[in-house]
Amino acid sequence: MPKVYFSPSFENILKVLEKFKIPERVFPIKLHMGEIGNKYAINPEYVRKIYLLFKEKGFEPFLFDTVVAYSSPRSTKQGYLDLAKRRGFNFARIVIGDKGPKRRFEDLEIEIAKEIAESEFILILSHVKGHELTGFGGAIKNVGMGCVSKKSKIDLHSKTSFNWESSKCIFCKTCVNSCPSGALTFQDSNLVLKGNCIGCGICMKACPTKAIKISGLQRNIAISCKLCLENKEYICINWLGNITKYCDCNSDPGPIVCQDIGWLVGRDIVAVDAASLWLIEKKCGKIFERLHGIDPWLQIETAEEIGLGSSKFEIIKV
Repeated sequence: MPKVYFSPSFENILKVLEKFKIPERVFPIKLHMGEIGNKYAINPEYVRKIYLLFKEKGFEPFLFDTVVAYSSPRSTKQGYLDLAKRRGFNFARIVIGDKGPKRRFEDLEIEIAKEIAESEFILILSHVKGHELTGFGGAIKNVGMGCVSKKSKIDLHSKTSFNWESSKCIFCKTCVNSCPSGALTFQDSNLVLKGNCIGCGICMKACPTKAIKISGLQRNIAISCKLCLENKEYICINWLGNITKYCDCNSDPGPIVCQDIGWLVGRDIVAVDAASLWLIEKKCGKIFERLHGIDPWLQIETAEEIGLGSSKFEIIKV
């Protein structure tokens, strides 16, 4: 059973990290450096201390993320670099990736960022929070969505299922007006989805009666994560603090929905995410399912089914 180390203290987690063996001198620290305006994303000071821990031991880590597919300064490499530096991440070398080799699993093909594809080891640093399409986002989402090209991000979202419950609809057209790609329209009292849907979920988030559901993204992210981590060693660090309703990709991530819990470290990405979700539900109940109407465990169950890792775990408090 995979061991997952837990502590409310960040300093204790640093001591745990010192004991892990790292197979590669130069390696990426995969993290989300925060959207403009988001005050709850991970504090650069935490990242700096992790970076220095390895730097002082002779390693050459670099901070890594990929460009995003939506309208943001983070949609270009230079824009993301500038934003990351403004947010306080200028203590280390920052690399922003995009394109790279393609890999396929079953019906899904993704393009992995070149820097990730070429790395033997990845340090995965994730902020655990809610998400309107996947229930929650942790390490699996950080890798599955954050280590692939802009085109693959669009594919992961668009290759999903769109469902409209007419009985719940009040025909306010909020969904139509909020859609960034103009993919929705009403025809003869029916909501019609055009072919240019990008699966962003903005319509689902905007609908006042929850008449729209988008499903399938949890599976796609789990598959993408598996492909990104194939033949690699990694360590996952999950931060259970500033646990917000929405993702760090939002300028306004909504309110904090659960009290701070602490930090988790492990070598099985599924076990670390499962332990994170278990601790959150132990403290705050099924908060993500209540908020988003989506079972967040589906992502973990899918990840286990495809062989990414184990949903069983042993928590070791340090």
